Amino acid sequence: MYLKSLELMGFKSFGRKTVFDFQPGITAIIGPNGSGKSNVCDAIRWVLGEQSAKALRGTKMSEVIFAGSAEFRPAAFSQVKLILDNEDRAMPMDYSEVSIGRQLFRSGESNYFVNNSRTLLSEIKEMLMDTGIGKDGYSVIGQGDIEDIVFQRTQSRRALIEEAAGITKFKHRKQNTLTKLGHTRTNITRLNDIIGEIETQLGPLAEQAEKTRKYQTLAAEIRQLEIDLILFDLNQYYAEQENINSMRLGLLAKIEEIEKFLAEVDSKKADARVRFAEFEEVLNKRQDEVKAVTLQIDDRRRQVGVLREDIRSQQARCQAILEEIEGIETMLLDGGQEISDAENRLKDEESREIEISAAMAEVEGSIASVRSELEKHLKEQANDKDSAFQIAVKLADRKNRITTAQAQVQILERQLEKGESDVASAQAHVDKLKTEIARLEKEIATMKAEVDENRSRQNEELARLNKIESECRKNEEELNAATDQIKILNARSNMLEELRHSSESGIYRGVQAALALKETGRLPDIYGIIGDLIKVPQGYEMAFETALGASIQDIVTRDAETAKRAIAILKENKAGRATFLPLDMITAPPTVENPKVRGCVGVALELIQFDARFYTVMSNLLGRILIFDNLDNAVDFARNNRNFNRIVTLDGEIVRSSGALTGGGEARKSVGILSRKREQEELESKLKSFTAKEGKLRTLVASLHKERQQLQTSTRAREDEIMRREQSVGFFGRQVEQFRAELTSRNEEYANIARDRSEMTSRLAALREEITRASEELAFFEAQDAELSGRLNSLSGREESIQSRLTSLNAMLGERKLELAQVVERKKAVRKEIENASKRRKDAQERKDRAGAEVERLKALSSEGDGKVATLQKEIDNFEKHREALENAMADIQSEYRKMSKELDQLDHAYQSRVRIEDSTRKKLSELDIKMAEVKTHISTKEGILSGEFGLDLTDLAINLHKYESRDELVGRTTQRKFEQELLEPVNPLAIEDYEKTRERYDFLNSQVADLKEAADSLEQVIAEIEKISSERFLETFAQINTAFNDIFEILFPGGSGMLKLSDKDNPLESDVDIACRLPGKKLTTLELFSGGEKSLISLALLFSILQVKPPAFCLLDEVEAALDESNVRRFNRMLRSFADKTQFLVITHNKETMQAVDVIYGVTLQKSGISRPISIRLEDENKIREFTVGKSGHVSGKNIPLAASAASEENLQ
Repeated sequence: MYLKSLELMGFKSFGRKTVFDFQPGITAIIGPNGSGKSNVCDAIRWVLGEQSAKALRGTKMSEVIFAGSAEFRPAAFSQVKLILDNEDRAMPMDYSEVSIGRQLFRSGESNYFVNNSRTLLSEIKEMLMDTGIGKDGYSVIGQGDIEDIVFQRTQSRRALIEEAAGITKFKHRKQNTLTKLGHTRTNITRLNDIIGEIETQLGPLAEQAEKTRKYQTLAAEIRQLEIDLILFDLNQYYAEQENINSMRLGLLAKIEEIEKFLAEVDSKKADARVRFAEFEEVLNKRQDEVKAVTLQIDDRRRQVGVLREDIRSQQARCQAILEEIEGIETMLLDGGQEISDAENRLKDEESREIEISAAMAEVEGSIASVRSELEKHLKEQANDKDSAFQIAVKLADRKNRITTAQAQVQILERQLEKGESDVASAQAHVDKLKTEIARLEKEIATMKAEVDENRSRQNEELARLNKIESECRKNEEELNAATDQIKILNARSNMLEELRHSSESGIYRGVQAALALKETGRLPDIYGIIGDLIKVPQGYEMAFETALGASIQDIVTRDAETAKRAIAILKENKAGRATFLPLDMITAPPTVENPKVRGCVGVALELIQFDARFYTVMSNLLGRILIFDNLDNAVDFARNNRNFNRIVTLDGEIVRSSGALTGGGEARKSVGILSRKREQEELESKLKSFTAKEGKLRTLVASLHKERQQLQTSTRAREDEIMRREQSVGFFGRQVEQFRAELTSRNEEYANIARDRSEMTSRLAALREEITRASEELAFFEAQDAELSGRLNSLSGREESIQSRLTSLNAMLGERKLELAQVVERKKAVRKEIENASKRRKDAQERKDRAGAEVERLKALSSEGDGKVATLQKEIDNFEKHREALENAMADIQSEYRKMSKELDQLDHAYQSRVRIEDSTRKKLSELDIKMAEVKTHISTKEGILSGEFGLDLTDLAINLHKYESRDELVGRTTQRKFEQELLEPVNPLAIEDYEKTRERYDFLNSQVADLKEAADSLEQVIAEIEKISSERFLETFAQINTAFNDIFEILFPGGSGMLKLSDKDNPLESDVDIACRLPGKKLTTLELFSGGEKSLISLALLFSILQVKPPAFCLLDEVEAALDESNVRRFNRMLRSFADKTQFLVITHNKETMQAVDVIYGVTLQKSGISRPISIRLEDENKIREFTVGKSGHVSGKNIPLAASAASEENLQ
C-alpha cells in the first residue's frame, strides 16, 4: 500500500484545484520559502483527521480555507482528498483504491468521505488505527516536529511504539469498556438509592389504598342518591311542562280568532286602497304634468342665463380685441419710422463706401510707385524687404479684421439690446395668457370635481333612501329576536344562580355554611373559596380543576383567628367540615421556572389572574405545578426532569414527580366550579351584548325615519347645485378655447423673435472668437516685424526714407481697408435691421386683420344671442300660464283624495286596536314560552347531568321513586353519606394504582440491579483480557524496536550506542519509555545536553527503527534534516534509500544532497496571483532537468546527469 495521489482545492495557498501524483520510492517537494511546501504536509494531517488548528500552524480551523488574493476571490470551502493504493489489501477493505476526503465550509460545516461516501471522523480514525498513518501515527513528521519525538514528551514515544505494536485499537476498546463499566456502576448506585426510597413509600401507600377503597364505596352510594334526586326533580318538571302546554293551547285559539277579524279588515282595506290608488294615479299624472312644465320653464331659464353669460363674455372679448388693435396700430407707425431711418443710414453708408474705394485706389498707386523705386535700390535686400512687406500686409490685415469685427460686435450688441424689450413684451403677454388659461382650467376642473362629487353623493343618498325601509323592517325583526334572547339568558342565569346555592352545586356542605357566614356579615374576613378568587384562561378549566382537586373549595381567610372562629361555628352547628387557608400562616415554597420546552403551556401560577393579596396562597397551591398541552409532551419532559410537584395536561391527565401517571375517561362529565363560573361569565357577557344591541336597534329605527327626510331635502338641493355648476363649466370652457387660439399666435411671434436673437447671438460669439484669433496672430506678426525692422535700420538714409514712405502708405491703405470693411458690415447690419422691421410690421398687420375679423364675428354672435333671449322669454311666459291651469285642476282631485285617506285611517284604527289585543295575547304566550324554555332548560340540564356526568339513558331507567317519601328525605340521606365521605378526606384517588405501580416498580428495579452487577463482572473480565494481549504485543514490539534502534544508531553514529528502556517493567502499558545514548568519544549523558543536529539524528534513529519493525504505507518528512551537517545528511539519505523499498517517502527539503537521492521532484512555486502551483520532474528525464538547471551538475544513481537544483531556484519557480 502507498500514497497514490493528493488532491487539494481551496486549501491554504492552493486556491485552485491541484493534484499531486505520487509513485513508490522517494519524492521530494522543493521550493522557496513561503511557496506552500509545508501546506502539503498540513493538508495530509488535516485530511487524516487533525482537529487542532495550532498543529496546522494556525489559530482557528477556518484559516485553512483559501483567503483570496488580488486576482482571486476567497474560496467558499476547503477540500482535500487522499488516495491510497490498496492492491495488497493492507487496509481491511475490498477495494484496490481507498480515498479519504474532508471538506470544511466557512459556515463551520465539515464533511468526511471514504471512497466518495460520507462518513464520520470516528470511523476514519478506527479504520486507520494500527496502520501508522492515522492522525496520531508516525507517518507524518511536520516541520520542527522531529525533535518532539524524543525530547518533549515521553508519552509521545509510547504512542509511536503502541501504534507500531498494533494495540491502539485495543486501547480504544479498553477505554470504551471502562466507560461502560463506569456507567454501569453509576446505574447500580442510582438504582439502589431509588429502591431505598421506594421501600419507605410502600407502607404509607398501602394504608392510603385501603382508605381510598372505603371512599370509593361511599362515592358509589352518593352517586346513586344524586341520580335519584335528579329523577325526583325531573318528575316535577314534566308535570309543570304539561300544565304550560294546556295554557298555551287556550292562548293560541284566541290568537286565531283575532287573526280572522284582521283578515276581514284587510279585505276592506284592500278595496279602499284600490279606489285610493285610482285617485292617487290621477293625482300623480297631474303632478307629473306640472313637474314637466316646471322643468321646461327651468330649462328655458337656464338657456336664457347661458345666452346672457355668452353675450357678456363676447362683449368683454370684443373690447379686449379693440384695445389690442390700438396697440398694433401704434406698433405699425413705429415700425414704418424705423424702416425709413434705416434706409437713410444705408444710403449714407453706400456713399461712404464709394469715397473710400477711390481713396484706396490712389493709395495703392502711390504704393506701387514706391515699391518700384525700392526694388531698384535694394536688390540685395530683396528677400528682407519682401518679408517685411508680407508681414506688414498681414499686420494690416489682422488689424483690419479686428477693427471690423469689433464694429460688427457693437452693432450686434445694440440690436440685441433693442430686441430684449420685444422679447420681454412678447413673453409677458404669453405668460399672462398661460396664467389665465391655467386659472380657467383649474376653475373648470374644480367645478367638474364638484359636479362629480355631488352626483356621487346624490346617487349614494338615493341608494341609502331606498335601503332605509328594508333596514327598518330588518332592524325591527332583530329587535324582537334580541328581546326574546335576553329573556332566555336571564332564565338560564337565574337557574345557575339557584344551582350555585343548592346542594347540587358540588360545593361541600361545610364550605357552603362557611360562605354563608361571610354573606351574613358574621365573619367578614372570609374572602371566599379558591375557585371564586382566581380567573382561569378559557379552555383551561379542566386542567386547573384537576390541578387543584379538592383544594378548589379551600376557603381563604385574613388570619388564623378568623379560621378558628369559622371552624368553631361549623362544629357547634354540625354544619359540615371545611379547609381554611389563613393568609398570616400560609407560606409559599420556591416556585418552579417555566422550562420553555415543547408542549409546556407554563407554570400554573403564572397562567391565572388573582388579587395580589392572595399570592402566597396561590403560590403554595400552584407554584410547583406545570401545565402541558398533552400527555405525550408531559411524559417526555418528566423522563429527564423531576423539579416539579406534578404536571397537569389540558385534558386533565396528571404526571407526578415520582413518575406516576393518572388519566383516562369516566362516564360522568364533570361540571366543576370553574366550568360553571365560566358559563356564568359567558352568560353575563352575552346578556350585556344583547341588551346593548337592543338599545342600539331602537335608536337606529328612530334615526332612519329622520334620515329619510333629510336625504330627500338634500337630493333636491344637490340637483339645483349640479345644474348651476354645469352651466359655469360650459362658459369657462369656451373662454379657454379662445385664450388657447390667441396663445398659439403669440407663441409663433415669440418663436420668430427668439430665432432672430439666436442667430445674432451665434454671430456675436463667432465675431468675438475671430477677434481673439486675429489678436494672437497680430502679436505674432508684430514680433516678426520688429525683428525685420532691426535688420532694415542698417540701410542707408534713402532706404529709410523710402521705407518710411512705404510704411506710411501701407498704413493709409490699411486704414482705408478698415474703413471699407466697417462700411460693408454696417450696410449688412442696416439691411438686416430693415428686413426684421419689415417682417415685424407684416406680422402686426396680419394680427390686426385677424383681430378685426374676430370683432365682427363677436358682434354678430351678440346680436344673434339677443334674438334667442327674446324668443325663450316668450316661451317661458306661455309655460307659466299652462302650469297655473294644471295646478287649479289638481285642487279638486286632492279634495277627493283626502276624503279617501280619512276612510282608510278609520279602517287602520280598527285594525291596530285588534293588533294590540293580539300583541298582548302573544306577549302572554311569549311569557309562557319563556317559562316553558326555563322548564325545558331544567329538564335538559337534569337529563344532561344524567347522560353526561352519570352516563345514563332515561329510556333505560325504570323511574321508581315511591321508596322516598319526599325530596328532603333524599337530600338528607345524600348529605349524611357526603359527611361520612368528608371524614375520610383528604383521600388520594390514585392511591390503589400508585401502590400497585410502586410495588411493581420495586420488583423490577431489584431485577435490574442483579442484571447490572452481572454485566459489570463481564466488563471487568474483558478489560483484563485486553490488558493481557496489549502487554504481550507491546513488550514484543518494544524489544524489536529496541534492537533496531541500537543497530541504526550505530550506523548513524559509528562507534556510539543507544537503547530504549521502560521506567516500570512491571506495568509496561503505563510505563514511560526512556532513551539512553552514548555518542562516539563522549560519556553517557542526558539528552538535553546534545546539540540540535545530534537531537535530530537521534530522533531519526528512533523513527527509522519503528519504520523497520512496522513500515507504514507512506512517510512524510518536512525538513527533518535541516539541522544536520553534510556528512550526517548523506547518512540520512543512505538510510532513506535503504528504506525506500518498504516505505514510500515524501520529503520536503531545501538540501541539494537530499534532492540528489530522490526519484521524483515536485517544485512548488507561489505565483504573482497568490496561488501555489506544482512543477513535476523525474530525474531520468535529462531534457526536462536541463531546462530547470542553472549550470550545476552532479552524479545521481551512477549517472552523470544535471542536478534538479533548478527546482529549488526561486527565479525559475516564480
